[in-house]
Amino acid sequence: MLDSKSTANVADTFNVSQRQVQRIKKRFEETGDVFDKPRSGRPHKTTAREDRLLARKSKTSPFSTAAELHETWSPEVPVSTRTVCRILSRNDLHGPISAQKPALNKRQLKNCVAFPKAHSLLKGWMLEKWQKVDFSDKIFC
Repeated sequence: MLDSKSTANVADTFNVSQRQVQRIKKRFEETGDVFDKPRSGRPHKTTAREDRLLARKSKTSPFSTAAELHETWSPEVPVSTRTVCRILSRNDLHGPISAQKPALNKRQLKNCVAFPKAHSLLKGWMLEKWQKVDFSDKIFC
C-alpha cells in the first residue's frame, strides 16, 4: 500500500499516526516482518487461553478466593496461588473483600449485657420467649 500511497493516506486509512506507519515500514525493511520482537524477561507460566479460563471461573463464582480457584483450576503447568492472584489482578479481578463493619462502642456492649439480665428467667421469661429473640449480634457480645 505504501508503494502507491503516501504515509498520510495510509495512516488515515488505518486510523493511526503517520509516525506509526513510518515505524512499521522501517521495521519491515530491516527485518522483513512487521511483528514485535520478543521482549526480555521471564515468560508467563500460563497461556492466554488458561488466563481467560481462570478469569471466567472467577466471574462465575465471584465470592471464591484465589486459593479456592487454585484448587479447582488445572493448567498444563502447575502454578502457585500467588500466580493465580497475579493473573486475576492482570484481568482487573480481585478476590472477595469483606465489608468493614464498625466495632461496637461501650454503650452498645453494655446494652448487650443488660438486655439478658433485665429479661432473665427470674423475671418471667421462659424458653419460648427466648426462642423468639433474634440474636443477630451474638458474635460481638
